[in-house]
Amino acid sequence: MAPYGPLFNHAQPIPGAPRSPDLCDYLDVLKELAYILYANLSLCQKVFVRLRHEILSTLEHYKRYIASRQNGSIFGAYNMIHAYLEIREEESLAQ
Repeated sequence: MAPYGPLFNHAQPIPGAPRSPDLCDYLDVLKELAYILYANLSLCQKVFVRLRHEILSTLEHYKRYIASRQNGSIFGAYNMIHAYLEIREEESLAQ
């Protein structure tokens, strides 16, 4: 989910070959976090309420949401993680 240009500067595949995650030395922790948020029903509900989006009922719908561009340009996974971080910050301030 990281871009191929700067700042990440992934290696480019040989001409004619598709791009591959194997060309990236960065761990894709954003994708892992997005799935953790899905697995925790309480967190998932809070995140989708924050996003003003219906809670997705199946893993297939969820995978489609996080991998698609929302609001014209931002991947759904980034929206979810941003919402999660806002919720986490608010909850820590409330303690």
